[in-house]
Amino acid sequence: MAVVGRRTTVAAVRLRLGCVRVLLCAGVLCGCCFKVSPAFGASEHDGSGVKQQRDGSAISSNSASSNALKSAIATEGSASVASQSASDERPSAKRDASDITSRRTVSVEAQSPVSVNGTSAEEEPSVLSANPSQTAFSDAQASLGNVLFLLSDLYERFSDCCVRVRYKLDGKAQVASGFFVSDKGHVLTPVIGGEDFYVETRSHRQFSAKKRGEDPVSSLCLLQTDEEPLRAVKDKSESETRSVSYFSLLRNDGYPKIGQPIVSLSCKLGGSVSPQIGYVTAFQERYFATEFPFVFVRSSLRIDAGDCGGAVLDAQGNLLGMLFHALPDTQETFYMPSQALERVFRDLLLFGNVRYGYAGLSVETAYNPKTHAVCLRVREVQPNSPAAQSGFRVNDVLLRVNDSEVSSMEMFKNFIFLSKPGDVLQCAVMRGKKTLDLTLTLAEKP
Repeated sequence: MAVVGRRTTVAAVRLRLGCVRVLLCAGVLCGCCFKVSPAFGASEHDGSGVKQQRDGSAISSNSASSNALKSAIATEGSASVASQSASDERPSAKRDASDITSRRTVSVEAQSPVSVNGTSAEEEPSVLSANPSQTAFSDAQASLGNVLFLLSDLYERFSDCCVRVRYKLDGKAQVASGFFVSDKGHVLTPVIGGEDFYVETRSHRQFSAKKRGEDPVSSLCLLQTDEEPLRAVKDKSESETRSVSYFSLLRNDGYPKIGQPIVSLSCKLGGSVSPQIGYVTAFQERYFATEFPFVFVRSSLRIDAGDCGGAVLDAQGNLLGMLFHALPDTQETFYMPSQALERVFRDLLLFGNVRYGYAGLSVETAYNPKTHAVCLRVREVQPNSPAAQSGFRVNDVLLRVNDSEVSSMEMFKNFIFLSKPGDVLQCAVMRGKKTLDLTLTLAEKP
């Protein structure tokens, strides 16, 4: 009897264990169905306060991400949940942080509502979160899209301003880039000594042009088309025509920032106008033995034959300058800022040449032990020059020009380049322990 009783007890225990296993299996199946079925409209939580609908869309979000980014993140999250549910052998409502991180998925709980950090999930403000690598990839896609849109937009808006310049130099046909700077057909291009000029627009309209003047110092030439280049208005409701698009040289805000993205429009390899994108890398007033008349901007833009003379724009379409010199054995180039272009254009238009100011003063960079800073020291004062007549002496430390502090060769060079004969510069210098105010009136450079 004892043996029979024990067997009965063992059988009963086994039966109960079987029932428990059946219930557990049923729970697993229900849980799996619950996870993959979007019909329940239940909520899921990733352990960080994120609450999403089972269809993948966020209930609410304080994130500034775009709707496309949200949809992409939610879709990947739903796919990860389904994959996790199908592969788990031991489904559990709670997983440790290492498991969640290693699987790169979210934890799903069937309770409703659940408590997150002591707050009801229905009241918890949700924040859209994403895997860092996924966010970086999405940001990269968005940035690439912005870049492509920027190139396309600036090309459509300003390519009509740019032209291909055909000319002859020493009897040989040459080609360069240029752009309109007025509605009267004025074109700036970096050509010296050329003749028989023709200007061709993006729409393949060609105009003969005459030379208004050129400047060997800046290597710029001003052309003007023989007839005013008109273009038809795109709106068919308007029957009139208007002047060709051109870049204004009067709107500039100084130099761009290092790393700032820029776009160029030029006739690469002598072809039609094409865009390219780059960024600002440095500012230089010389390149080894080559000294620039103005502080040029170095950039990552690559130029080939025909690119010189192309327009350089910022992201808003403002003219920053003109492509000039390619650096040998590098993938970088220089461009002349628009301030210098405006200075040259003004004189070429009025006089046919550029009248530069002359001070007769040479300066060098030095260290000032009193201020513990770099300063400009007068190295040479030419006899009978405007500087000598103003009272400048060797070893004077130049402090200010027209109330602007001058501490570099680049700044002083720009002041002289942008000034014209007859301009008066109010200069402050330090001589020994005294600060003197000197008035420098520029003459015309011989």
